[in-house]
Amino acid sequence: MMGVKILRDAINSRMKTIDSHLILEDNHRMRGEYERIGCKVVKKYRIYQKDLA
Repeated sequence: MMGVKILRDAINSRMKTIDSHLILEDNHRMRGEYERIGCKVVKKYRIYQKDLA
């Protein structure tokens, strides 16, 4: 996956700050990579659905 490669390249370049795009909670592979290197969740967005009829 391209995102995992970009993340690993950033780590190998000794970057201290990484700004990321939105990652869904069920995207376990990307979340796992971020959590493995100690990244923290700073914001959560949720989508709610309700029938209007």
